[in-house]
Amino acid sequence: MRPLIGNPKRQSEAAAFHRAVFKAHGSSCYFCSGSKATDAMHVIPRSQLGPKRYACPTENARPGCRRCHDLQTRGELVFPIAVRRKAIRALNNVLTVKIQEI
Repeated sequence: MRPLIGNPKRQSEAAAFHRAVFKAHGSSCYFCSGSKATDAMHVIPRSQLGPKRYACPTENARPGCRRCHDLQTRGELVFPIAVRRKAIRALNNVLTVKIQEI
């Protein structure tokens, strides 16, 4: 087994999730498109996913700026239904308790 080198936070599951989201979707905010993305916004909230909260990064997340992420967290911005359906289908392949399709 290889020892961890460098910052252990960069080796975490969350860090790998963020890297995959930015690699798949770019570095512009999904909602406002003009701002540089700083966060990975979950399409289906982490609270509904339990230990599988970092599964399916390319389907269940989009890059977002801090402002849009805050708005999305408060429910003022909502992902389109097609994006939510794609995330649900991908997550249902890895979850033991399935999410109901929209």
